[in-house]
Amino acid sequence: MKKYGMLVLGVAFMFSIAVSAQNPTQPQGERGPRKEFHQGDKPMVSSEKRAEKMAQELSLSAAEKAKVQALFEKQDAKHKEQMEKAEKMKAEMKVKFDAERKANEEEMTKIIGPEKFKKLQDMRAEKMEKMKEHREKRGGNHHPETPPTPRFLLTNYFSTKNHLTRWFFVINQISFFLNLQIFFLNQVVC
Repeated sequence: MKKYGMLVLGVAFMFSIAVSAQNPTQPQGERGPRKEFHQGDKPMVSSEKRAEKMAQELSLSAAEKAKVQALFEKQDAKHKEQMEKAEKMKAEMKVKFDAERKANEEEMTKIIGPEKFKKLQDMRAEKMEKMKEHREKRGGNHHPETPPTPRFLLTNYFSTKNHLTRWFFVINQISFFLNLQIFFLNQVVC
């Protein structure tokens, strides 16, 4: 009777592990709450608040706090200027590349003719569509609206098209749990 009780306890333990593995607390691809200094949807914390926090943590004097705040303001202004400069360069490069692409297309049209150029554009569009479909099929198209599915979950293995892989995984999991149960039974008997 004692053996059967330990067997039931072992089986219940195994199933509880399997069930808990199926429901992770935080899905992969999602993050916890944002930190204060993150520049996503929230604006960056002001230099005054950062200086106040540092003054509290390091026990700074009023003069030191004022100097730290001035340094933070200087850094923020420099960072803002660099970001504006980078955006401007990005816009200039886009205009430059668009102009070069248009010139190359016009030259190609002169060489092969408008009909063949139209056919070339259609072929390129078709190739891009195939690449997009392939990327989506592999799971490489991760948009914020649809986070990637964690690969360690059974549900992901059951959604694959390869039946052999699916069943291999299931058999592998079953053999693992059976080996674990045999181990527990050996421990109980011995």
